[in-house]
Amino acid sequence: MLCAESQAQERPLLHPIFQDHAVLQRGKPIAVWGWAEPGARVRVTLDRAARIARAGADGRWRVDLPARAASAAALTLRVESGAAAQSVSDLLVGDVYLCSGQSNMEFQTRYATNAGVEVAAGHHPNLRLFQVTRRIADDGPRALPEPADRWAAASAESVADFSAVCYFFGRDLHLQTGVPIGLIHASWGGTIIEAWMSERAFTQLGGYDEAVALMQQNRADPGAARRRFTALMESWWAENDPGGRAGWFAPDFDDGAWRAIMPQGFWESIGEAPLAGFDGIAWYRTEFTLTAAQAALGGRFELGPADDIDATYLNGRAIGAMSGWDQPRNYDVAPGALRAGRNVLAAAVLDSGGGGGFWGPADAKLLRLSDGSVIPLNNVWRYAISAPLGAVSAPPQAPWGRAERACGVVQRHGGAACALWAGGRGLVSGRIQCGRAG
Repeated sequence: MLCAESQAQERPLLHPIFQDHAVLQRGKPIAVWGWAEPGARVRVTLDRAARIARAGADGRWRVDLPARAASAAALTLRVESGAAAQSVSDLLVGDVYLCSGQSNMEFQTRYATNAGVEVAAGHHPNLRLFQVTRRIADDGPRALPEPADRWAAASAESVADFSAVCYFFGRDLHLQTGVPIGLIHASWGGTIIEAWMSERAFTQLGGYDEAVALMQQNRADPGAARRRFTALMESWWAENDPGGRAGWFAPDFDDGAWRAIMPQGFWESIGEAPLAGFDGIAWYRTEFTLTAAQAALGGRFELGPADDIDATYLNGRAIGAMSGWDQPRNYDVAPGALRAGRNVLAAAVLDSGGGGGFWGPADAKLLRLSDGSVIPLNNVWRYAISAPLGAVSAPPQAPWGRAERACGVVQRHGGAACALWAGGRGLVSGRIQCGRAG
């Protein structure tokens, strides 16, 4: 992480990780790096230690300063190259730790037990904190930190939003040893290990050829990559959903034998015995009527969230697909998609564990026409089960977008699956949830 190369066109002499109030690792040579004019001479000083470097053809330079013992005496690091100079001050020498993980590591101190007292007592001048901003990069991190990422001494202000596990660990270690401590927190709840791995790692492991090819294509031609992924998902859906093969999305399909429900709450909690504890694919259908004037308009379906993955159809044509148990499904339709008289909205939902189905208030599900009028969809919906989770193979995942997605891998844990599906209109970005924890 600390050695990530900046791609900024105007590069500072020092890499941005070198800031006021940082902690340098004791007992090891101190690496310092940055950029200068190609071939330029660079002088680096820390206290009385000095080293000379020569920038390479790409402008990069690096020196290794002598190892130092732990010290709370504030140091200044200075770099000079020609007329350019840069300094950072109030540097300490001690132990630096990287704290990373999922939601347990991400959990903030302000929510910890006895947080009011703990945060108020958070003044520790020689305990330094660095919070890494969450950011996605399709080809690996190139610039660190973000502008908001700053080293700061532990205080009531900096501790409150910092990782509780990381802070309490570092605080107790600092109080026990007296050594300055630097804590770098880089967590993202819900992520799986593949989201943190490099393309090279996937290539070396093997078995990820399709995902690596998709990522490479996405960098060169994002549109082509998404069309390729959509084709993969359509193939998966056709192989795994009996309801789709039976045409349950068609407006003339007879759903009279399906059970009726109101579209609110996770399907496990609405009192329907077939859905209690159900994980897998189920379909919803509902109808609404429009006048000729209304049907001539475009609009947006606002359906609330679906847990976890939906594929939604209007009058037999796909209008959207999305992953993420907590992401609202808002799907636009152009003029001509709606019909005068009877219209049918149908949706398949894959639930990979925990709650499932369309949920949220029934009165929040609606069609908002382009003239601002609203057609409520809080009428009776009908449902039917298509396939249990055990009969469904793991869907591919797009190796781009949110960090919760793996590079083409589905993680199964405790019977839950992480999955992303894209419908006929192409990829719709969303969030993957593995079960309900993490």
